[in-house]
Formats: sequence, structure tokens, C-alpha cells
Amino acid sequence: EADLVRPLTKRGFPGGRLHNLERDANGNFYSSHVNGIHRISPDGSRINVVSGRSRNPLGLAVRADGLALSDSSEGNQSNGTCTIYESKHPENQNTVAKGRRILYLPRGIDNSPGSRIFMNSTKFGALGKSLFGVSYGSGRIYQIMRDPNNGSPQAALRMLPGEFSSGASRLEMNPRDEQLYVVGFDGWGDFGVTEGSFTRVRYTGKKDLTPVSWQSYSDGLCVKFNEPIDPTSITAKSLFIQQWNYRDSLHSYGSPEYSVKDGEKLGHDRLKIESITFSKDGTEMLIKAPDILPAMCTQIYAKLKSTSGAELTLDLYATINQLPKKSLKGEATVSTKPHDLKVPYKDNNKNTYVTITNFFDKRAGKDLVKRKVGPIVPYKKKDLNYNWIHSNIIIKQSCIACHTSNAKYDFSNYESLLKAIDLKHPHKSHILGMMASESMPPIGFPTVSPEMQKALKEWIEMGAPK
Repeated sequence: EADLVRPLTKRGFPGGRLHNLERDANGNFYSSHVNGIHRISPDGSRINVVSGRSRNPLGLAVRADGLALSDSSEGNQSNGTCTIYESKHPENQNTVAKGRRILYLPRGIDNSPGSRIFMNSTKFGALGKSLFGVSYGSGRIYQIMRDPNNGSPQAALRMLPGEFSSGASRLEMNPRDEQLYVVGFDGWGDFGVTEGSFTRVRYTGKKDLTPVSWQSYSDGLCVKFNEPIDPTSITAKSLFIQQWNYRDSLHSYGSPEYSVKDGEKLGHDRLKIESITFSKDGTEMLIKAPDILPAMCTQIYAKLKSTSGAELTLDLYATINQLPKKSLKGEATVSTKPHDLKVPYKDNNKNTYVTITNFFDKRAGKDLVKRKVGPIVPYKKKDLNYNWIHSNIIIKQSCIACHTSNAKYDFSNYESLLKAIDLKHPHKSHILGMMASESMPPIGFPTVSPEMQKALKEWIEMGAPK
């Protein structure tokens, strides 16, 4: 990942979209790109690529000293789930993290991240110096707590109250009122209900209990709060911690959630909590969980109160890239368990939707994966034309049940069917990808047999004759 340095050409920037434009204290500009985070000199004469590649980055945050945070979406190019990752910086020069990823985002929390911001507000209470992020996918905002972790950074997030009416994309602090402003839009894969939104997020000043930092240890975790905790409000039995990993894969879209202890097993590992203690001032909660391991996701859930009576439902999602070789008491430890996160990888991780569906179906006593396969209709290559395809695949294989003239993807006539076909690159045709998925057609209909998928591909390769 050596710096890629290039002059700014007459044609401008390298191919592909650049997102966001932020600046550090030295006047350098930063923008995110599929090839990585771009740092542009103050006079615009040079570009440095200061990170690894990413998939469809949407947002960026830049700290005054030049630390930049971008994102990578779930999908191909080895992204089992969405991630937040960093540019090269003295604070992460010893990192063991793949691609300098500091946070793996659970799909149910953020399936498509927007921008982030390093706050610098005197009017935002305990969150005034926080790092915030927004989710385009869920239309939410969250607090990110970055742990420098001795040169191998890692982070945890906590969802904040409220929702935006469209997918949150950009956020900025207004220097005049020191409040936060968020812009959103509606497009792909989000839960937005309006085409766009412009929202102010302000600090109400109400009494609250807020986590402000966290750390991992070889035998547990420490979470620091803005106020002392009432020790009677929480016990080891009422605290819940679980861990899981994803799998990166070059040829699969996304990943189910896998056990950290047994990488071939779907599901989460619940950790046993031996004890909970507090620092002298009561602001640090020390959780002893000796079985803790480096993990892409660690969830910490509890309900607790401060000594002033403020209540909090703590729901943290942390990435542990590296466990320090010291205990909660600060003592050096020697153990045989791994201390560095090794991101699981499978060249082909199969169909994520089908894998997850199978898992829960079997837990419910069903086995819907053993679906019927549609009929195989004998044919000769010379028979393949639109009428044959329409009768024997679109109709007989049940596609038309969903893909009627009123559907988003209309297969009811030749012209509309061509929109799902790539004649220049037949193997990339949308309709082929749909039929190859075990989740299509929906449960209740038979899947399309490999033989009929082959017939469809041959017809496309012939130029899709009418």
C-alpha cells in the first residue's frame, strides 16, 4: 500500500466518482474514491492515494491532523459487510487490521454508510468532541468511539435516537450555532420515505448518560462514561456480550454471521461475564470476560443508570482488531489465545440470502432449501428464439408470476425482456444472475433448472433472436 503519487493531469482526476471534499489544518484536500482516499495538495498540483481500495465509498471524515476515514460497502472485492477504514497515519502504523479497517458494521445497524464527522463543539455536551457517522441505508446517526489501541486502532459504535426521512448522506457542523446538519436522499437499498431531507440535530441539554470511550483487554472490556455509574443498576447476569465474524469473499455478495470460535459454524458466541467492577470515580465499567477474542463484531448490551438517575440502554457494536497483552488490572498476560484479528476468507461464500434463510428455516423445523426444480424442456439450439424462451422459461418456469407488465422488471414482452439482457457481455445479463440464485423465484415456486439456465444463456449469446 505504498503511496500512489500522481500529478493532476489535464483530464483531471483518475476515472470514477470522487465523493466529499474535506480539508485538514495544513490545507490539504481529501476525497474518497474506489481506488482509495485521495489527498490533494493545497495548490491542487499533486494527488496522493493514502489508503487501500474500497467498494462504492459514499462518505469521508478528516481530522485536523490529516487522519481520514472513509467507508467500503458490502459486496464483492472482499467485503463481507460494510466497513469504516482509515488513511495511512502515524496512529495506525502498527495496525494488524486488514485494509486499516477500524469498524465492521452489522448489516442490521448500517447496510450502507454515509459520511462521518469529527465534532468540535462546545454546545453538544459529552458528545462535543465525538466522531459521528450516518447511515444512508437505515437513515440513522451514530456515535463512533475510536480506540487508538497502541497503533492498531479499532472502534465501537452506538446508535443515537431519531431517524431521518431519507437516506442520510452528508453531515456538517455549523460554526455559527455549533449544531449538526444532515442532508439525505433516496435511491438504492435504503429505508427512506422522502426523496430528500435536510435536518438539524441539536443537543437538548437534558441530563443523559453517555459512553465516551472504550478499550479491550486480554480478559475483558472497559467502557468509560460521562457520569459515574450506579453500581446497583447492573450485574454480571444482566449484561450481555456476544461476538461474531463475517467472511470476506472475492466472488460472493456479502456474508452471513459466523462463530468466532468455529469459523465453519453459523451464529454468535455468547461470552460468560465473570464480574463487573468500577473505577474509583465510578465512570469506568470494567467487564471481566476471559473468553473474549479478537472479532469483527462484539455486541455489549445492558441497561444501567448513573448516580444522578440518568438511564441508558447501552448497545455497543465494537470491532476488536487486536487484544492488548494486558489484563483489566493492567498486568501483563501470557496466553495461548490469538490476540490479532484474522479476517476469515472464502473464495466463494455461496448465496448469503440462501445461507441465512436455510439456517433459520432449519431452526424452525423446516427445510425449504430442498425446493422443487422446474421442468426441463428438451431443445435444439436452432429452436432458441424469443417465443421458445417465453413459453418454456418465462411462462413454464413461473417467472411471469412476478415479472408482469406492471412489475419493475417486466418480462412479459420481447422489448422489456431485452432490458435485463447484456448482449455485449452475455454472462453479465441481469436475468441470468436472477435465475442462478437459489432464492429466485420466491419460495413456493420451483427453481429454474441448470439445463434451462443454459438454454437462456445460449439464446443471449446468439444475440437474443426474436
